[in-house]
Amino acid sequence: MSTDGLKVEHLNETAKILARNAREVEDLGAKAPSVPNAGPSTALVGDALVELAEAMSFVAQASANAADVVQASDANYAATDQANGRQLSGVGEHIPETSGGGMR
Repeated sequence: MSTDGLKVEHLNETAKILARNAREVEDLGAKAPSVPNAGPSTALVGDALVELAEAMSFVAQASANAADVVQASDANYAATDQANGRQLSGVGEHIPETSGGGMR
């Protein structure tokens, strides 16, 4: 467990949350309102909405990317942990003999 309380076994759940958040943000973008008639400020309001939509898209993409990284890290950790377990289970079975360095 890390010092901030995150457990390795929780990485997959964290990735699911990140992926779900990415989908929810994308869904919000699909429900964006049309540009309101704000008189002379309509163009500025439209530009602001475009910037907001781009920011939401960035957040959704970043969250999806984070989910991918977390899932890959979880898989890498599991593979490394299994490899280390196999390596450690063989410790002591094949102790190499040393030549010539013994006491007389």
